[in-house]
Amino acid sequence: MAAVASIPTLAKVASAVLVILLFYVGFQFSKRLGRARSIDRAGDESLGSILRRLESAATLLGGSLVEGPALQTSTGRLTLLATRAPQEPAIDVAKFTVALASPFALTVIPLADAAKALQTRTLRGVELGDPAIAASYKVLASDADFGRRIATPELIARLQALDVSVQARARLQVAPHGATVLVERGLERPEELKAFHDGSVSVIEEFRKLAGG
Repeated sequence: MAAVASIPTLAKVASAVLVILLFYVGFQFSKRLGRARSIDRAGDESLGSILRRLESAATLLGGSLVEGPALQTSTGRLTLLATRAPQEPAIDVAKFTVALASPFALTVIPLADAAKALQTRTLRGVELGDPAIAASYKVLASDADFGRRIATPELIARLQALDVSVQARARLQVAPHGATVLVERGLERPEELKAFHDGSVSVIEEFRKLAGG
C-alpha cells in the first residue's frame, strides 16, 4: 500500500522536475537569443560608425565609398576595422592600401608591436646595418638585401611623422601586389583620417622611390 500511495507523490516530483527543466531550457534559450541580438546590434553599430567616419573623411579627401566599406581616393583605399566585432563594436584599426608591384614581401614594424609581425619561411627577420633603426624597428622581408634597402632613415622618418600626426604606431606591410600602412587606433575625426591618409601616402611614396618602382 505504501508503494501504491507513493505513485502520486512521484508523479508530482516528476512534474516539478519537468517544470524546472523546461524553465531552465527556456531561460538558457532566452539568454542566448539576447546575446545573439546584442552581437547583431554591436555589428550594426560598428558598421554604421565606420560608414559615418568614412563619409566625413570624404568631405576632406574626396573619393567615394566602395564595398568593404572603404573610401577609395585618387591615391589609394582607406579602410576602418572593428577587429573584435561583432562582440565589441569599437573601431580599433585604420588601414591605407595601394595597389603596386613589388619584387619582394616586406614588413617594417615598431619593436613595441614586433610580436604581432608574422614570420614565415619566406618572410624572415633582417639584420639591419643602422643601429638607430634596429633599436626602434623590426624588419621582415623575403629578401634581406631588399629589406635593408627599404628600411632607411628617410622611410623611418616618414613612419614616425605619421605616428605623431595620428598618435599611434604605424607599420608598413608590402606584398607582391600591394602596400598597406596600418595603425591600431580608432581614428574618428575627419582631420585625423586625413592626416592618416596623407601620411600613409607619404610613406608609400618613399617606399616606391627606394624600391625603384
